[in-house]
Amino acid sequence: GFAASSAAGLHVAQATGGLSALAAPLCLGQAFCGLTASLSAAILAAHAARRLTHSQSPDLLARRRLSAPIAIVARAIALPWRYASLLLRVSRLILTPIVRAVTIPLLRLCGHCFSFAVSAPLVSIPTIIFAQWRLLRLVADSSDLVAAASARLLSLLGAADCILPFVESLQRVSFTSASWIL
Repeated sequence: GFAASSAAGLHVAQATGGLSALAAPLCLGQAFCGLTASLSAAILAAHAARRLTHSQSPDLLARRRLSAPIAIVARAIALPWRYASLLLRVSRLILTPIVRAVTIPLLRLCGHCFSFAVSAPLVSIPTIIFAQWRLLRLVADSSDLVAAASARLLSLLGAADCILPFVESLQRVSFTSASWIL
């Protein structure tokens, strides 16, 4: 288990041209999974050997020498989920009052805008058309900046070769679909 996992990780590292930023976590993850699989296989082999020599089924987890490493491995596996859960709870505690404080005035503003649209449609319709036109111009003007920033981010992550053509095609689509109104 461990040897196959390590060999697969090294194969990925060789295929990518060394231990890049994306291949190193993959190798570490595979090594971790290989070690846990080896530990599991050792426990199962000891259980089977004990069963062949004795008539009672042994309880290997009752021994502190075996249960402590398993508990450590289980805690290590659960650690990212614990931190994610803690982060979610803290962010919920922090963001809930902020979202409430912003949502209530925003909903009142939307209600006033809808009341204005019903009471003065000759003013609200041209205002909405102008706002949409400005939004489309803003998106068309900033699409170069967004494409350049996303290409830089993707190149830093090492994924620009496979995603950059997709971003460029989206940029061409946004220019062609918004150019008729400009």
